[in-house]
Amino acid sequence: MFDMGFWEMSLIFVILLVVVGPDRLPGVIRTVGLWVGKARRIVSSVRHEVERELKVSEIRQSIDQEVKSDEFRRLADQVKSINKDVDDTEKELKQEIKPTQPEQASTATSTDKLAKAGTAPSEPRG
Repeated sequence: MFDMGFWEMSLIFVILLVVVGPDRLPGVIRTVGLWVGKARRIVSSVRHEVERELKVSEIRQSIDQEVKSDEFRRLADQVKSINKDVDDTEKELKQEIKPTQPEQASTATSTDKLAKAGTAPSEPRG
């Protein structure tokens, strides 16, 4: 944080010695040391708390992204399943229609032949 060399520390020590005096200097140094230690612990705990909160928020974001991607995967699987069902149903319908198409074609051709010949198909009398 602060870059203090030997000369800066010695200057501060001399100023404290002149201002406080040699009798009270050890007590003042001890008190200042305690306060500096407390301040460092507070700063360290705040830093760790902030880092922990950032990690928690990152974890929440990654979980949210994973949940969203899982939902998209499930939806994609459902869409694929529906598409497969539609394709299967279409194939079944085409197979059911194919056998009836020749019968319709033969009926249509015989009706067309009779119409061209000028005779109408006989209707049952009842």
